[in-house]
Amino acid sequence: MKARNAVLVDGVRSPFARGGRGKLEATRLDEVGALLIKELLRRNPQVEPTMIEDCGIGHGGSQYDVAGLGNITRLAGLPVEVTNFMTDRQCGSSMETAQRVAMGIMLGSYDCGLSVGVERMGRTMGAGMGGGPK
Repeated sequence: MKARNAVLVDGVRSPFARGGRGKLEATRLDEVGALLIKELLRRNPQVEPTMIEDCGIGHGGSQYDVAGLGNITRLAGLPVEVTNFMTDRQCGSSMETAQRVAMGIMLGSYDCGLSVGVERMGRTMGAGMGGGPK
């Protein structure tokens, strides 16, 4: 079997700031991830939500934010048939989800997928040092 090519179509990122001063600090991470998916779909109208078959969600490991991340695809308005998986590879979570989605496409498991990375490093880094949500 010959591997197919996987093509990266577009990428977006959420705003960030140092020390929890960002405007999205109080926003749930699943909502931030859903905003990214919605923006990708808005910028690429040729990609219909029904074309997406899998969504990888990379998360940097904060136990304070991981609950509910599986809802990102639903909050973004993707069909219930779109599966998702989560990866916690510390600093490489988003890269691993992108690689896994590309591998699925290259091996013919599906034709279209998304990779989303969501995390709050201030909470992640502070969790072991008395940090975390206040």
